[in-house]
Amino acid sequence: MFVSIVIITRNRSESLLRCLRSIFAQDYKAIEVIVVDNGSTDNTLEMIKTSFPSVHLLLQSENKGVPGGRNIGIRTAKGEICICLDDDAEFCDSSAISKCTEYFSKDVKIGCIAMRVLDENDSIVTKLIPRRDRKVFNKDKLGALFSGTAFALRRNAFIEAGEFWEDLSPYFGEDAELSYRLLDKGYNILQTPYLLVRHYTSPVERHKSRRLYYGTRNAPWMALKNLPWYSVIGFTILSWGYFFLIALRERQLIMYFRAITASIRHMPAVYRIRKPITKETENLLWKHSGLILF
Repeated sequence: MFVSIVIITRNRSESLLRCLRSIFAQDYKAIEVIVVDNGSTDNTLEMIKTSFPSVHLLLQSENKGVPGGRNIGIRTAKGEICICLDDDAEFCDSSAISKCTEYFSKDVKIGCIAMRVLDENDSIVTKLIPRRDRKVFNKDKLGALFSGTAFALRRNAFIEAGEFWEDLSPYFGEDAELSYRLLDKGYNILQTPYLLVRHYTSPVERHKSRRLYYGTRNAPWMALKNLPWYSVIGFTILSWGYFFLIALRERQLIMYFRAITASIRHMPAVYRIRKPITKETENLLWKHSGLILF
C-alpha cells in the first residue's frame, strides 16, 4: 500500500521538525509526506526546504483551519491510506506505518484507525481516549470516534463518506462529525493500543476562549446536520449548558453569547444540508464510545 502522511502546520517549525524526523525514520518507505502550511511567518518553509526537500509543501495564503487544511492535503494525496498527524506529535517507533498498513490490508471494513496518544513523558493521555469512561484498554477494539491528534484513513472511505466539514473551521468537532458519516457508510473505526504517537505540549497554544467560542458555536451544528431530532435538541441543550459553565468560570460570558449568536445565525444553512444518520449508527456511537462528541 502507498501511504500519504498529511500534516497541517502554522508557525511551529521546531515541533514540525521533530514530527518529520519520526516519519522519515519509519521502516516503511512507500510513502509521501504532505505538509499543508496555513500561512506560517516563522522559518517553517526554510526548514522544510533545507532538511526535507522531498516533502510536498502546500502553501496557503490564509489559515484554512484544521478541516480545510486536511481536505487540501488529502485531496492532493496519492496514497490508499492517509495518516494525519498533528505537527506537535511524533511516531513512537519506526514500525508504526508498517503496522498501520497491515490492519487495513487484513480488513477492508476498517475506514479509520484511532491511534493511542502518549504525552511527552510517555504516559497515556486519557482525555484523548474516545470513550466516555476513558478506559485504557490493552487490545484492539471497535470504536465510534477518533482523536484528531493521530489517525489513519482509508482514502476511499473518506471520499465515500465525504470530506471534513469545513463549516467547522478553524477547528472543533471535525473529527467526530466525520466519524458519524464513516459509521453510517458501514465502515469500522478501530481503536488500537499498538500504534503509538507521542504528543508534546506546543509552545504555541490556543487561547482558552477560542475553544469556548468554537465549541459553543459548532456543537449544535454537528447535531443539527447529523443526528435525529430528539438528539439535536438534547445535545444542543447539554452542550450549551456545558460551555456556559466554562464561560462562567473563565469570565467569558460575552464570548459565549457571541458564539451562541453565530451558531443560531448559521443554523438555516446547516438545516439545508441536514442528513441524519441511521438509528443503527447512533446505537453504535453509544455502544462503542458512550459519546456523541469528545
